Amino acid sequence: MRILTIIPALHIGGAQYFFIRLSLALSKRHEVTAFIEHPGTANPVLLEQLRAGGVEVCSTPFTTGPVGRVASHLNQLGLRINERLNLVWRAEIAALRSLHRKRHFQIINPHLTWPELSAARAFYNDPVRIVATDHGDYRLGLFHQMAAQPRYRRWFERTDAMAFPSRNNAATVKGIPRKPGFDSRVIYYGHVPPVPSRIERPPGAGLVFGVAARGIPEKGWAEALAAFVKAADRLPADSHLMLVGGGPAVEAAKLAAAAVPEKLRGRIHFAGPQGDPSPWMAGFDCGVLPSYYPAESLPNFIIECLALGRPVLATPIGGVPEMLTTDHGTAGHLVGFDASGKPDIDQLASAMVRFGTEPETRDRWARTAVIAARRFDMDECVARYEELFAPIRTPV
Repeated sequence: MRILTIIPALHIGGAQYFFIRLSLALSKRHEVTAFIEHPGTANPVLLEQLRAGGVEVCSTPFTTGPVGRVASHLNQLGLRINERLNLVWRAEIAALRSLHRKRHFQIINPHLTWPELSAARAFYNDPVRIVATDHGDYRLGLFHQMAAQPRYRRWFERTDAMAFPSRNNAATVKGIPRKPGFDSRVIYYGHVPPVPSRIERPPGAGLVFGVAARGIPEKGWAEALAAFVKAADRLPADSHLMLVGGGPAVEAAKLAAAAVPEKLRGRIHFAGPQGDPSPWMAGFDCGVLPSYYPAESLPNFIIECLALGRPVLATPIGGVPEMLTTDHGTAGHLVGFDASGKPDIDQLASAMVRFGTEPETRDRWARTAVIAARRFDMDECVARYEELFAPIRTPV
């Protein structure tokens, strides 16, 4: 098959990591082209992963460098006059159509909702099959509001099929207009466990609780730090907290860590942003993700922890309960929310104490993590996508 995959941007994030994994896995048996709508913020390491795997990378023209800055300025002026004067979007649509005329794609696979709408607009009168992938966008009210408007409704109805990374995600699309015969499947993210070149652990650490995520507050950085500080006196003295990532929330956590009791400061570590976080994750004994991110879907961090046999302490948001729950128990612990809707720090601290002081619980959670990881098999994921891509419609 000739497949065009589309994503808004290629920065560090769960949707982006899966986009790369799926594109590379599909490229082993199919001809894959990746289109990045806004290439100006693309992470060079991620771009190189795609290209090294034989995936051709294309993007919206006139969006980078000095020309891109002028185009962005003109685009803003146009949008002030009329929202239909979105010059950048028009350039993207023209580029997608031009690519299709040259390559004759059989499948268009947009990831996230804006690319889904771009594909629908570009190929509205073309029979090419559009199979979108949701990553949590439909949890946002914006797209439900747009779908209620006639001029957007027709674009939502253009999509032929959709892959959801969890049953929870699939429930969020209710109310979005779709065409007769619209097909949808729950297809868990596929994952190929990396082989870390080394293992990074704090010197002398007995147990390591670890966070690796985007540096936004909603990923629960502050709550993870606060829970560790609250639990510290009840944990073994060689328990440590490792935080991997960069961004505003991480900087705020550094300031908070500087104010903790002096005896704890040597047990809290910041690895900074990492192009390859696998050595640090291999050094974790327990993952921590007290997320309250509204569009949380199927966090890659949790998948990577489970693949390493590491249990996870997380909030029951998005598809997280599906990820951790098995017929053999839970691969860690689900932490509730407090009255303000934030992760309950007392519950998280108690879960840390259980992991740190109950060897039987720790071992049971770790065994269950290995079982939970099986549902994220990459070969199974690709096979399910290939089923959803059929029937192939050859464009005219």
